[in-house]
Amino acid sequence: MMRSLRFFILGTFLILLHFWGSAQHIPDLINYKVSEYKAHNQNWAVSQSPDGWMYFANTDGLLVFNGNQWQKYALPDHNIIRAVYCHLDRVYTGAYGAFGYWVRDACGHHSYTSLAHLVPNKLLDKEEVWHITSDGKDVYFQSFSVLLRYDGQAIHHVKLPGSIMFLQFVNGNKIIQCIDSGLYEIIDNNKHRKIAHTDFFIGKTVTAILPQVQDTASWLITTASDGVFTMKNGIIKPWNARFQNHFIVSQINKCFITDQGQTVMGTIRDGILVFDPNGSLLYHFNTSNGLQNNTVLAILQDRDGDLWASLDKGISHVGLHSPALVYKDVSGKLGTVYSILQANNTLYIGTNQGLYYHTTSYPDYSNEKQDFKLIKGTQGHVWQLLAVGNAVICGHNEGTFSIKGHTAEKISSVTGGWFTLPIADNIMLQGTYTGLVVFKKKGNEWIFSNKIGQYPDPVKKVIHQSGNKFWVAGPNTGLRLITINHDFSKVENVVNYGKI
Repeated sequence: MMRSLRFFILGTFLILLHFWGSAQHIPDLINYKVSEYKAHNQNWAVSQSPDGWMYFANTDGLLVFNGNQWQKYALPDHNIIRAVYCHLDRVYTGAYGAFGYWVRDACGHHSYTSLAHLVPNKLLDKEEVWHITSDGKDVYFQSFSVLLRYDGQAIHHVKLPGSIMFLQFVNGNKIIQCIDSGLYEIIDNNKHRKIAHTDFFIGKTVTAILPQVQDTASWLITTASDGVFTMKNGIIKPWNARFQNHFIVSQINKCFITDQGQTVMGTIRDGILVFDPNGSLLYHFNTSNGLQNNTVLAILQDRDGDLWASLDKGISHVGLHSPALVYKDVSGKLGTVYSILQANNTLYIGTNQGLYYHTTSYPDYSNEKQDFKLIKGTQGHVWQLLAVGNAVICGHNEGTFSIKGHTAEKISSVTGGWFTLPIADNIMLQGTYTGLVVFKKKGNEWIFSNKIGQYPDPVKKVIHQSGNKFWVAGPNTGLRLITINHDFSKVENVVNYGKI
């Protein structure tokens, strides 16, 4: 069902590449706005049911999306729902002084059952449930000072060493951070054991603890404002020193590792970061390339391998598993795209404003503004990009250029290089604003040869039929079949088929 959500947004262009990674070339991004889901802008948490329905903890209540329709359900006391977690056939939610579960009936409607009356000693009456998770059997509800375990029948209070951050399951173990004393393992649900050599995290806010794919004995530990680290055998060191300053500034709020070993980080100040298993940046989603808000309150990989982000303003879906990448020209810098060509390890983009290129596989994160660059002298409307052997030909409003790497050499001043057609190894025919021209190959270079006589009309498209017969189409003349003489100097015959 969720596969039907993926579509390519018109007004951007698609780059069908399997390994072109860049902070600007990103998987397809769909933004769901308040006007679409008709609830509050803040979405605090996200979860997915086993059959694919999406659930969001929204300030207005429980937000439900079945792939086609949004529904909203309020708690009896209309409190803000801060946490949501799908487990088996129930959807658990948490709020201030309240938590319970929702069940969906055969018609898709949801009903709520409170579990608050099961809490011993009114432990949650003055607490807000910010986190819900499960070990696959029991469900855990927590505030920052209370942790409760629900076994399906009763609520059990789990004793803690102090004020904690969110419970994490690491290699089957229950791990928590006590802000004042380091990391702990919860044993038998009523005891806790401090993990040695974790005083380093005292005073820091740990937001995720994850076993690394390549070595599950090595933990990836993210903090809100102090960076990202690995810990193994009591040794703690920065995970990715190159990005550490950015982690600190952007504030890592959520993190998980995908089934493919990619590390996904949701930040408070700078959107979403996705790293490959080697720690190289694959994608960076923020407001500069289409994400509607930079504050990621929660993030999830769905059963199709895509991402759902609960934002401070809206909800976003990222087609992470798709082989197609999208470049969103949010600023309008490039203009309207008319032609795309990948050649000689370079991606060329021809637009109504000029010819742009991009050559890097991975961006220099210290200079994130690295982007498509204009090839000097090509300002103006590009009509066509064509690879002919090792050469790149650019048909342009101002004439025709031969592109060599990042430079352009003008080889024809006949305006309007609409369409160039190779017809032999050493000859090309081009339709222009003022008729047909011929290019010939001299050595390794393409040069202008001549303009074809007896045909002054604009030619927007030309197709070879056979011999010296060609179909040509113009913006006003319609379709014609022309015959060119053998030395390509003039048109000998024209059969007019008119506009079709």
